[in-house]
Amino acid sequence: MKPEKIFLLLSLIGIFILLILSNFNAPIVEGKVSKIKTSEHTTIYLENINESVMALNINLNLTTSDIIKVYGTKQENTIFATKISRKKC
Repeated sequence: MKPEKIFLLLSLIGIFILLILSNFNAPIVEGKVSKIKTSEHTTIYLENINESVMALNINLNLTTSDIIKVYGTKQENTIFATKISRKKC
């Protein structure tokens, strides 16, 4: 094989891998904050969504009616957030 073909093949494989990895960074849920409850951890409830969001060790400057995107893991009716970001309107 010529080096140009090898380079082209490796480039296509790299692009394919980047496309696959970009899907893993999608937010689990997105919604409007309806209620925030603070204790040992922060629990956030979103409008029209049955799951609650538990945020551990995340600095939050949220208020009700903020629209947020939540990244993390989902177990039953609880989402454990690793990252929460405000959605720009």
